[in-house]
Amino acid sequence: FMVGGEEKDLALVRPCLECMGDTILHCGPLGSGIATKIVNNYMSITLNVLTAEALTLGEALGLERDRLLEVLRGTPAGRGHINATYPGKVFKGDISASFMLDLANKDLGLAIEVANTKNVPLFTGGAARQAYSLARARGYGRKDWTAMLEVVRQLSQAQ
Repeated sequence: FMVGGEEKDLALVRPCLECMGDTILHCGPLGSGIATKIVNNYMSITLNVLTAEALTLGEALGLERDRLLEVLRGTPAGRGHINATYPGKVFKGDISASFMLDLANKDLGLAIEVANTKNVPLFTGGAARQAYSLARARGYGRKDWTAMLEVVRQLSQAQ
């Protein structure tokens, strides 16, 4: 459970929550639990589509699924940027290039081109390409690909 509210209120309902689940995360003040759940579900639901696209592309390219999964699990693709790249870079304010956004954009373009030849739809890939193109237009091309966080933050504050 992702719970928001005062600690004293959580203490009152904790026994009931423990009857229904084994993990209770206090996320902050009232409303923080549902807000955290919305963000978590958004990420999970969107990543599910991306995962389906990637696995379908792998199949269309004739890749052996278990080997592909082994590779993906050892990279940011499988470990997730929350665990792999963001803590070591952008969360520390460092967007100097380890993997340039320009290169990410190029590689994304290659994946989309290959997918098109195999009739594999890449819905999230198309949206990501737009985001990377915008980031490049804003001068982030030679920065790290994690600079996308800064770009999205800027856009959320634009009036």
